[in-house]
Amino acid sequence: MKVKRQYRDVEIALDGSSDERKVSLAFSSEEPVRRSYGMEILDHSHGAIVMDYMRSGAPLLVGHNCDDQVGVVESVEIGDDRVGRAVVRFGRSKRANEIFNDVTDGIRKFISVGYDVLKVVKEGDDIYRAVSWMPVEISIVPVP
Repeated sequence: MKVKRQYRDVEIALDGSSDERKVSLAFSSEEPVRRSYGMEILDHSHGAIVMDYMRSGAPLLVGHNCDDQVGVVESVEIGDDRVGRAVVRFGRSKRANEIFNDVTDGIRKFISVGYDVLKVVKEGDDIYRAVSWMPVEISIVPVP
């Protein structure tokens, strides 16, 4: 089964220094999400996530718009709770300042991760597990 780029949404939990313009956030989990072909689960076991691009400084975007980059992914990790977390750093442009201020003021509360599914296995009726996938960007989004 060929799967096009997918997106998942998470609420931002602020945990950073406004002086450094950094925000810590969760960007993925194994929570099932309804897709047109069934329920999708992103596997978070060791080796399932290709993190090379994220670790190289993937973009922080607004609304998955590649022409609206407001920052960069500084670091990523998968916790023992099987949740993907990142530290993102906002730029100093007028647009980046606008978005950063909205995030720290609690106006913009949601993020979404854009990812490519590389390999899927069917686990049961209507359940598909992405056993290999690659996140490529994190976006600030208004509607999850």
